Amino acid sequence: MAAFVTTFLVSMTYSLFNYEGGFAEFVGFTIFQPIFAIIFEALTVLGNLIIGLPIRRNMRINNWWTARIYLPIILFIVGVSFIILSLCDPFIEVITYRMEGVDRTDTVPNEFFSITGWFLTNFAVLHTYPPRLIMVFMFKLLGVEDKEWSAEK
Repeated sequence: MAAFVTTFLVSMTYSLFNYEGGFAEFVGFTIFQPIFAIIFEALTVLGNLIIGLPIRRNMRINNWWTARIYLPIILFIVGVSFIILSLCDPFIEVITYRMEGVDRTDTVPNEFFSITGWFLTNFAVLHTYPPRLIMVFMFKLLGVEDKEWSAEK
């Protein structure tokens, strides 16, 4: 859920930069943009779940990942930094398109930084687990007997 909320906020922030005012744009921003954001976020979460499936299913990889709590934190910082960089002047891309017979130019965030930052941020939030000792303690506190987690390795 946290990954979904994080990417929704990023998506709506990008939408704010594209908002130009007017009634039609307001309706698009308040109704259609959240719908598209939810669809893209669901696809992002699904893709990152598939990519991170070995972290969840393979105990060796899971133990390695949970022993290094700093990895998702670093990935999150790098992802957010890429998103911020995509909005900075040196990296903003200028596009030209034709609409109703008139050539128009518009600025858009840097494609590489925004997409990479989007996926890194989502992956980091989706695959952040508490350290192993805290998980073992919580399982014992809750009375859950799971041999894979409660056994000391």
